[in-house]
Amino acid sequence: MKRLFILVPDLKETSDIAHELETQGVKESDIHVHAHIPQEVSAVNLHPANIFQLTNLGSAIKLGPILGLIFSAFILMFCSFVFGPTIQIHALGYFAILVFGVGFGIWSTGLIGLGVKNPVVEKYEGYVSDGHYLMMIDTADEREKEISSKIISAHPDTSLAVANDSVH
Repeated sequence: MKRLFILVPDLKETSDIAHELETQGVKESDIHVHAHIPQEVSAVNLHPANIFQLTNLGSAIKLGPILGLIFSAFILMFCSFVFGPTIQIHALGYFAILVFGVGFGIWSTGLIGLGVKNPVVEKYEGYVSDGHYLMMIDTADEREKEISSKIISAHPDTSLAVANDSVH
């Protein structure tokens, strides 16, 4: 999947583009709009961009289990180093340490991901603050060029912000 970022000057044109995309087979749930005032987007029955589109939360959470496994291994090595052969950990204990470590990894990377804005969104934040809109359209790789060219040709006031960003 690819994510197309389209810069649109006004809300009516944003709504028109979204409805045209739906008639071309793009699901409504794959179209999100970033606006300075998200309630405007909801008022015209479009999906405002959520935390997953605006930040790196999705990609950061994917690293959580890896970090958690490393953290769990660190806990086990620490216990065996400090307590040596005097401590015996049963299977349920290993499982509890593993679950705790993976949970900790997901939680910590999620917090980091919340603090990091999507680079494309951050780049065009000034454009959005001026009252314009940033559409995010998730599409299959093979339809990327088709959809972007249709939008640009039918709506000359729009422009393609970034074409080759993978969906996270």
